[in-house]
Amino acid sequence: MDLLDFEASLPSELLRLISGKPMILAVNKVDLLPEQTPLTEIEHWVRRRLRAHQGLRTEPLLISALTGHGFIALAQLLEKNGAQDFVCRCKQRRQIQCAGALT
Repeated sequence: MDLLDFEASLPSELLRLISGKPMILAVNKVDLLPEQTPLTEIEHWVRRRLRAHQGLRTEPLLISALTGHGFIALAQLLEKNGAQDFVCRCKQRRQIQCAGALT
């Protein structure tokens, strides 16, 4: 999910796919935030926004594809939870690219 384009990262098609399913939500682009921004504040903001979208409840994991921030934690979380082989990515103009299956 794109932190800087949060609403566009949650198109209705994706919300229908993930509704009621356990998920790990990686929120990208934390490297673009001002350094003085507390990441816990961003996590709380993301949780509030998710609840506003059909009551989605998950623990967001803040990452940066540019710097690698959060990727070790993401890998550990995926391994711990035995995550399914499903990845979904929203592109510009609300296009969704998915790989895997929701079971």
